[in-house]
Amino acid sequence: MSGQVQLADIMDTLKNMQAEMATKEELRALAERMAEMATKEELRALAERMAEMATKEELRALTERMAEMATKEELRALTERMATKEELQDLAQRMATKEELRAITAEMATKEELRSLGVLLEEQRDQMKIMCESIAGLAERFDRLEVRFERLENRVAILWAGRADA
Repeated sequence: MSGQVQLADIMDTLKNMQAEMATKEELRALAERMAEMATKEELRALAERMAEMATKEELRALTERMAEMATKEELRALTERMATKEELQDLAQRMATKEELRAITAEMATKEELRSLGVLLEEQRDQMKIMCESIAGLAERFDRLEVRFERLENRVAILWAGRADA
């Protein structure tokens, strides 16, 4: 009897969820989310089947067929394999709303924006390369100037030493 109660709860949850779902895309999105989160193969199969369904009527027919299963053993086996009401409610809470999905897609960059960003990054990389080469050239020039300065210091020291002797 508890298996029937659990199945009835699951079917009520499915019916409530399907009543709120308007489009095939929403059913497909739900099925994909369920397939990602489920570890049980039966739940994945159910999610794939839901994604293939075109209308809410087909989903209702599926839940009615599930309710018409013949034996207690079949009902027990089904309820053991299916997600609990809490798992389905948790799934429903974790799913993004239409508004959240719209907000996310509005923030996403278009292909053109990504291409132009890629071009800018390449240009900046090229400029950085040129700057690095310039810095390396300046470092070499500084080294040469440092050697010249040391030579000049040596000459000045020799000149001072020569004046001191004179």
